[in-house]
Amino acid sequence: MSTKIKIISIILSIIMVFSLSSCAGETDWVYKQEDTTISSGLYLTYLINAHSDATSQVSTKLQEEEKELEKASDIYNHEIDGVKVKDWIIQKAEESSKQHIAIENEFKRLNLSISNENKVRITNALKSFYTSYGPYYERNGASEKSIELSLENSMKRELVFAKYYDDDGEHPVPEDEMKTYLQNNFAEVKYALLPLKDISGKKLSDEEIVAAEKRAGDYLERLNKGENIDDLLEKHKEYLKEVSEKQKESAEGSSSSSSSSSSSSSSSSSALNEEEKKKRSESNISVIQKDNKNLPIELIEKTFEQSQYGVPFIIKSEDYIFVEIRYDIVKDKETIDKYKSSALIGLKEKDFDIALKDLFSKLDISVNQKSINKFSPNNIK
Repeated sequence: MSTKIKIISIILSIIMVFSLSSCAGETDWVYKQEDTTISSGLYLTYLINAHSDATSQVSTKLQEEEKELEKASDIYNHEIDGVKVKDWIIQKAEESSKQHIAIENEFKRLNLSISNENKVRITNALKSFYTSYGPYYERNGASEKSIELSLENSMKRELVFAKYYDDDGEHPVPEDEMKTYLQNNFAEVKYALLPLKDISGKKLSDEEIVAAEKRAGDYLERLNKGENIDDLLEKHKEYLKEVSEKQKESAEGSSSSSSSSSSSSSSSSSALNEEEKKKRSESNISVIQKDNKNLPIELIEKTFEQSQYGVPFIIKSEDYIFVEIRYDIVKDKETIDKYKSSALIGLKEKDFDIALKDLFSKLDISVNQKSINKFSPNNIK
């Protein structure tokens, strides 16, 4: 090869390397605002999140119509809130990216910091998330670092939210408003559950259902006479265990008898010290949220219709009988504080989103349209 050709080859190589690095530089970020940058990897994280959200919403809607997605790409044949799915995903990723920037700005303005305890929470969340979904995100261009940045921003969002609406925040929620919301949307209860189906999902016989109803009535009577519900629930757990074992043996065709009564391993109330009683009592508490669609509708409706606290009552659904006691969720500050974070989200999450949207709409955010065009939802696999 002549010296002239060698020189030309070297020049072409330099030009090619420079061109490739220039191309990469043009799409290595999507949004910028002062010293906050939404890198391509971070944008892809939000794009993948939006894609997963869209898939879930479309799948849920189809299930309600007793249909299903034949293949993943079919989501693009649908709409969410009147917007084509592809456009909805892009809009959602844009909103998440701009909210990220707004959160970073507010975090600095409020002079907040992430405690060591919360740093551990981020590390644990990243480890858990990455173990389950890391390969999927990496396959679609989002690195572990990008996922970590999104989780860190979520933590900052949580801290900014608290700074807005906590008692000592910029927009504290009045105590009466908090109490009313908790009473209308959360119920602290204890209940004994009597299944009306066996462990295989088969409906119990008429005789077995009558026996379950009789037991529920017996529980109600005992509670009305003053029996402690925690003592009753300990005995009820033993009863459910025996029933489950009998049904299992019956299903396996075992001829061995299970009629022998098992001795209760639970300690009597009198044998427990006060700390143990409190721990046992707290472990029996369940919290029912009014908008929980995974619970029987009868349980939700009857629980929130019950206006008397501490009074036992019976609820029957197609699959269960509940013997329940509802408690006053705003009876003291300790109980209110226990559910305060969840209540604040219900009360102020929409207001917070509107506030963030107002914040980022006023920011001078640079947009790299080349990156947005390059990272299409259609490429997510």
